[in-house]
Formats: sequence, C-alpha cells, structure tokens
Amino acid sequence: MDSNEIQQPTAEESSYINSMTSEPASPMNIKHSGPGIASFVLSMLSLLGYIASVALIGAIIAPHLSPESLSSPSEELIQIIGSVGLLVILFIILNIIGVILSIIGVVLKNRKKIFAILGLIINGVIVLCLTSFFIYAVVNATT
Repeated sequence: MDSNEIQQPTAEESSYINSMTSEPASPMNIKHSGPGIASFVLSMLSLLGYIASVALIGAIIAPHLSPESLSSPSEELIQIIGSVGLLVILFIILNIIGVILSIIGVVLKNRKKIFAILGLIINGVIVLCLTSFFIYAVVNATT
C-alpha cells in the first residue's frame, strides 16, 4: 500500500465517525408520572396543613397559658382543639394516600419519576415521623 493512497475506514470506524458527526438524537418525549405529581402535591398540601395546624393551636392556646389562668379549659376550647386534631388526622390520611400514589408513580414505565420519588420521600418521612411520635407518646403514657 502506498502512502499516497487513502485508506478506507472499516465498518466499525465508519459507524463511529457517523455517530460523531450526525446530529444528536432528540430526547424522548417522556411525560411526568400523573400519580407522582399528585403525590408530590399531596405532600406539599399536608406540610402546609401541619404548619397551619400548629400555628392555629398555638394561637388558640396562647391566651390561656398565663400564670393567672390556671383553671381548666372551657368546653368551647376543647371542641376547637379537637376539631384541629381531626384536621391533623385528615392530613395523615392524605400522606398515606400520597405514599400509595408515589409507589404507583415509581412503578409506571416510560414516565419521568422525579415527582413520584420526591412524593415518596416527603410523604414517607412524614408518616414515619408521626408514627414514631405516636408510638413514643403511647409508650410514655402507659408507664
């Protein structure tokens, strides 16, 4: 072979060269997971609900925490605190639904999973923390 001859690339080399010079492939149009988005939204709503519930209970109880008012709380105050407690139970149920939706979102194929994973982490941490707090409170109340 003369040094003046142009050497033809092999089949492997030509496919590599073509892949380097061709335009990049367009990214696949993968949609976000619907249950994952719903799970993430539920986690954010429940977080805001927990914050609002704590603020509401603090605002309701704060006037009754002075040293002068050591009497028992009124019936109306107990009912208001009980209704806020029911609201917290509703948020716990929302978190459990969010965990279920996020598991469904993670399992779906050909979908983006970022919102499902975020929803699973946030809802899971909230459910785990509240469950452990409940168990801690029950154990300490019985001893």
